[in-house]
Amino acid sequence: LCLLLACTLTMPTSATAPDSLARARAVYAEVNQGAQRMSTQRFLARVPGVEYTSEVVASVDKGQLRKLAVTDPDDSGNVLTDLYFDNDGALVFALRTTQGYTAAGKVKTRNEHRLYFAQDRLVHMLAGIPKAPLAPGDRLAQAEAATTQTMATALRKATFAPPSPTVAVGGQRKLAEGTVINMENGDSACYITLVDPAGRVHQELADFALCEVPERLLNRQV
Repeated sequence: LCLLLACTLTMPTSATAPDSLARARAVYAEVNQGAQRMSTQRFLARVPGVEYTSEVVASVDKGQLRKLAVTDPDDSGNVLTDLYFDNDGALVFALRTTQGYTAAGKVKTRNEHRLYFAQDRLVHMLAGIPKAPLAPGDRLAQAEAATTQTMATALRKATFAPPSPTVAVGGQRKLAEGTVINMENGDSACYITLVDPAGRVHQELADFALCEVPERLLNRQV
């Protein structure tokens, strides 16, 4: 993430949507320069259509979402997505970096995409390490834009949703409602992972007996 904060935007030399590209550059600089004054939220979330859990840091300024820093962990190298929003809440820029490892085990960048948005639509994309310009109608550009917009919508909802209701169980507070996405026996309890209605991920400890009947709970709302 520190590497992402330190990087600078590379703007294409074409005249495609110049106002939108300049806006993205201005928002990128404004958000990163003002990061210290913003409040941050850290949470785990599931984006619709994916089967992995994202680690999210949301930066909010004066009640408006300005940045989402999303880490999708992977053994072969994390995928980092930084989403930048204008002061009216509109998505203007996305930087998606796919990491890998060198033979010595050091982290390296394997791929990178930069997407520019205006009025909820993709206006330009720079693809890969060469930063090759892609037109908004390109198939890869359209797929990347759809993925990015789905992520932005879901994680914005998770950022501003009120705390999930809880219920008292044996003197502890437990998530009151959620969809079970994983169950695993641990040393001291059955570990149950749930997604709440806002898409945030929670883990609860339960009786060992529940892990013995996963078919009754997995992928079900409880």
